[in-house]
Amino acid sequence: MKRISLLLLFAVLNLSSARAQDAPVSIVSPSRGALVNDLHRASGTFERGSGASSVVRIEVLYKRAADGALWNGASWGRALSWLPAQLSFSAGRWSFSGGPPQSTLSEGAFYFLYARAIPSAGKPSFIANSFVRVDVTGPSLSIATFADGAVVFSLRTIGGTAYDKADVRDTQVGIRREADAKFWNGTSWIAGVQLRGAEQVGSIQSVKWQLSDGPGASALAPGEYTILAYAADALNNRATAFVTVRVSPPATTPTATPTVAPAPTPTATPDVGKIVFVSGRNGGLNVHILSPDGTG
Repeated sequence: MKRISLLLLFAVLNLSSARAQDAPVSIVSPSRGALVNDLHRASGTFERGSGASSVVRIEVLYKRAADGALWNGASWGRALSWLPAQLSFSAGRWSFSGGPPQSTLSEGAFYFLYARAIPSAGKPSFIANSFVRVDVTGPSLSIATFADGAVVFSLRTIGGTAYDKADVRDTQVGIRREADAKFWNGTSWIAGVQLRGAEQVGSIQSVKWQLSDGPGASALAPGEYTILAYAADALNNRATAFVTVRVSPPATTPTATPTVAPAPTPTATPDVGKIVFVSGRNGGLNVHILSPDGTG
C-alpha cells in the first residue's frame, strides 16, 4: 500500500511539473530525482512579472514522504509551513538556506520540495515541485590484501574493494609505522599524515582499488604498521577501513659449533739406544744399551 501511494504521488508530481512549465517559479537545485545528503539549501528561478502579477515573494515547503511530516524551519511536524526564500530580482533567482540538515534525514528516504511565487495581488501562483532521495552513507570499503594481525614481510602492493550506489569517486591509502607514527610517502617515511591516491578499476559504483608503491621488505623494520583506506562517493560521503599488521625479524639459522677432538694420550716410547748403568757385583758397573724391543 505504501509503495502504491508513493507511485501515485510521483505521478501527481510529474503532472503538476508539466503544468508548472508555464509558471513563474521553478526549482533548479536539488535537481529532480537526485540523490542528496543534505536538504539545507535550495534554489531556483522566477519571473518577476509586472503589475498585479509581479512576484514579491517566493516561499518553499519541505515534505517527508514516509509520513507526510512538514519542515517548519527547525523540526518536522504537521503544521503547514511555507518558508520565505531570498530573492535576487536582477538575476531572477531565489535561494533558501533553512531546510532540514543532514542529521534530520533518513537514509534511503524520499523527500519533496515545493516552491510558490506570491504576486503583489496576494494570490499564490501555481506551485513548482521536486523530489529527492537521501544518501548519507559512505561507500562499502574493504582492505583485501592483508588481514588484521597478519605477519608480513612486504607492503609493496595493497588493494581492496569499494562500492556505493552514488558512485565511488575517490580512494586513498595511508601506511603508518607505529614505532614513530611516520607515514610512507612513496619513497621514505616522513612525519605527518600522508594519504596517497589508489588506482581504481571497474564500474563507477563497484571498484577494485590498488596502491602499488608501498614499502618493500628493505624499508620495513620489525614492528607494527597500520594500513588506512579512505573512500568517498559522489556526494562526498566518506568511509574508512584499517588493519594493523606486524613485521617480524628475519629468521636466523643457528651457527654450528665445531667439535674439537680430544688430544690423543701420548704412548710411552721405550728409551731405545739409551745407555743404562747397572751396579754389578763387587761394586763394579755393568753397561747396557737398550734394544728396540726394550730389552738390554
